Amino acid sequence: MYGSFVSKTQDAVTGCSSLVRKRMGPAPKPPIERFLALVEKPEGEGCWEWRGHRIAAGYGQFNMGDRVVGAHVAAYELFVGPVPEGHDVRHKECDNRGCVNPLHLLTGTRKQNMADALEKGRLGKRTKLTEADLQEILRLGSCGTPQSEMATKFNVSIGYISRLLRDAGQVRRRDGRRRAECSTEGCGHPIVARGFCSRCYYAARRAGTLEAQPVARTLPPEERFFEHVEKSDDCWLWTGHINSMGYGSFGISVERGSILAHVASHEMFVGPIPEGMEVCHKCAVPLCVRPEHLYAGTHTQNMQDAREAKLAREVLIPRSE
Repeated sequence: MYGSFVSKTQDAVTGCSSLVRKRMGPAPKPPIERFLALVEKPEGEGCWEWRGHRIAAGYGQFNMGDRVVGAHVAAYELFVGPVPEGHDVRHKECDNRGCVNPLHLLTGTRKQNMADALEKGRLGKRTKLTEADLQEILRLGSCGTPQSEMATKFNVSIGYISRLLRDAGQVRRRDGRRRAECSTEGCGHPIVARGFCSRCYYAARRAGTLEAQPVARTLPPEERFFEHVEKSDDCWLWTGHINSMGYGSFGISVERGSILAHVASHEMFVGPIPEGMEVCHKCAVPLCVRPEHLYAGTHTQNMQDAREAKLAREVLIPRSE
């Protein structure tokens, strides 16, 4: 009798019983519907810009349900057909890594793909940044632009962007004096740890020439914190280490390690964060650590702030073509 009941309540589309479907939740959307929700289509036959997740190289990624593939590969499979075995999906004339317009895609062998990349200059040396590019990167970093977006725009790695922002924040102290230079002869970079710059420090550590025990922090956290803060009449911008999401990072203690800089600011100058709450920005500037611009809110409020900050960046900083 139980089997009869299940057979009468079978879902005609999925084959699942209504009781099972109710427990599993609503049926997932088809891949093509999820895909198009992440695509910005222009008028005419221009590029379809991918607005979903992108890797550092600038290509989008899409979950097909059984595997994660490049967004342009997913576009070809969904709108054209299966990719022949041993072939790659290539862009025709647009050479836009974020384009997922099926009319701009074709398949070819790996050799053809590499020859195409070489012809278009995508396998040469890393782009040489001009002084204007460096100043623009610093400006975008102070506005809280994600490092992944800057890396894509200037055709460099996220690590390269991170080092530029980090070094820019460590060149001068809070009192305006220049930091001491690395003790390695001929290096000239500012000191990061134990008398070395970042590169020389890790080289010495790999060579085993550093002491095993870490150097004790003698300065209180508040004093160390303000060495990495640039104050103004509005936001106090963090000039220390910046993570890949565009937020500052501060080593608050040996026991706790590094935490987000704005979280450290709230804990030190406002008070403990209530359980289940997160530190949100009133000013929508991820690098701001001014206590008056911070408040403890729910995760929902924090996500809403993040969406508003993203919209503000898209208005102030147009995407590169």
